[in-house]
Amino acid sequence: MEYLFTDYGRTIVPILKALCRWGQKYLKRVILMEKIKLVGDIFYSKLVAYHTKTYRNIALGLL
Repeated sequence: MEYLFTDYGRTIVPILKALCRWGQKYLKRVILMEKIKLVGDIFYSKLVAYHTKTYRNIALGLL
């Protein structure tokens, strides 16, 4: 069986295309935010490691 849009049914096509474009932009935004979060998490862990080592060296009298 084959289904076809009526002339009136085809009027929704521009709305569906706009919704798809919005979804693609939203997905790109979500992916970008996840990348930013990942970079921030890596930076934070390196910063904590650096300061932990520095404080340990101060406590041991190495600095």
